[in-house]
Amino acid sequence: MKRKNAPFVALLFLPFLVLILNVSCQYDYASPLPGVLDIRLHTISDSSRICFCPQNNFVLKITQVNVVRSDLAQAVVYGDIKAIKRTTGVYNTVDAHAQDSSLVIGQAALPPGNYLAILMLITPGSTAILDGYRNIPVNTLPTFDPVLTFPSIFKISEQRTTRVVLTINLDSSLVKQTDTFLFNPYYYISSVHYE
Repeated sequence: MKRKNAPFVALLFLPFLVLILNVSCQYDYASPLPGVLDIRLHTISDSSRICFCPQNNFVLKITQVNVVRSDLAQAVVYGDIKAIKRTTGVYNTVDAHAQDSSLVIGQAALPPGNYLAILMLITPGSTAILDGYRNIPVNTLPTFDPVLTFPSIFKISEQRTTRVVLTINLDSSLVKQTDTFLFNPYYYISSVHYE
């Protein structure tokens, strides 16, 4: 009976085989880590007209927030960084948190890059409550567009936070009529902070 030396031959070529496979399978998977976009709501109002107090209430229902990247791709912004989907948020625009820009309406982890705008789909409340008891109906024009576009160029950087403050001017947005308010939104991005 003859001996076979085949296992020893395979062992001699094993280091060369590993070296060849190791060299041919290396890829550069480096990609940038995301940055965080933090969107806050800020309301401006003349206190003699509508003051920031617990008795007053005018809400905006925000059902969708998107950001537009420089290549025109859109990303969805949820209510907070840990959310897995967007739910309708109801925000009192005359809350003290809205007055001092601490009312968070959206957060998202986004790829680094340049962004062009924030799009927000809103529904204004049907009434404004003043002094805790006066319910004033709020109407919109038939041409009212529920998508508010906040154009501004801002940047998301890797592992950094970009805080964008959206300002709504209630004095210009709630136009007093005989017994009602007409909601004609006046809004803009008032500041962008990089942290």
